[in-house]
Formats: sequence, structure tokens, C-alpha cells
Amino acid sequence: MAIDPGESGEVRLDGSTRYGIWVVGRTERLGPGEEAPQQDGKDKCVTPGGYPDVTGPDQSPVSVAVLFGTYLWSWAGERCVSYQWEFETGAAGTYQVAAPDDATLMLTKPAEPQKFIGGVGLGALALLTAIGAGAVGLGLTLGGGIWWGKRRKAARKAGLAPGAS
Repeated sequence: MAIDPGESGEVRLDGSTRYGIWVVGRTERLGPGEEAPQQDGKDKCVTPGGYPDVTGPDQSPVSVAVLFGTYLWSWAGERCVSYQWEFETGAAGTYQVAAPDDATLMLTKPAEPQKFIGGVGLGALALLTAIGAGAVGLGLTLGGGIWWGKRRKAARKAGLAPGAS
């Protein structure tokens, strides 16, 4: 669900569930000596200030957590989105989400980028473990073949192996 600047939207949400709020920004080129956390190092995502307001089904304010250092960036031409806030619902019902005057917001469920990142990390770890296990297995196979060959040669010299004359 997208919420335009300065507007609010009503959305039916599940109870005891974590939701994420993304803010839509614009991409800009980095200036000389400027750094940004993005991968390519050429662009930065400029997001507006402001803070969203979330109201529960009982009209009480819902606590919205700011996520420092938990930004995921996604580019679509001149636009970018940044995962900046999370909140958890108490009871199921209709919640009111209000965007700041200068920001377009997007609400997502489930709000668990850490699971995605963890899944990618665990996948990479599993791949490296498999490669390492394969290398150890190949080493043991080659070592076993060399050992078997040497033992067979020694047994022939001693006249203990089949085919020894």
C-alpha cells in the first residue's frame, strides 16, 4: 500500500504482526569525496525527513521504531526506496497510517529484511561449506589412492599380493 505525502490511509492489519514502512526517495549522484552505503558507490538515495504516524483500531498511537543502519535500497530509475521504520500491531483491525508532508510511504508485510539477508548469508555459508567438504573429500580420495598404490607395491615386493611371482 502506498501513502502519498501529507495524506493518510486506512489499512486492515493482522494482530501481533510486525510491519515495515519504506520511504520513497530520489537518487542523486555523489559529490566529490562523498560516500554512501550503496553498492555501486556512484549514487545515493535521498529520502525526505519527517516521521510517519500510526494509529491503532482504538485510536491510540502506535510506537514506530526508527531502524538505524538497517537500510535496504532498491532503485527504479530516478527513484529509490529505503526501509526505515517498523511497528508491531497489537490487535487486528483497521489502522491509520499518515505520511509526513514531504514523503511517500509504502507499507509492507512481513517486515523482516533480516530474514532475507540471513537466508542469503546462510545460503552462502552452505555453499562454502559444501565446497570445503568437497575439497576435503577429494583430498582424502587422492590420498587414499596413493596410500593404496604404495601398500600394493610394497606387498608385491614382499610376495604377499596376488599376482606376485
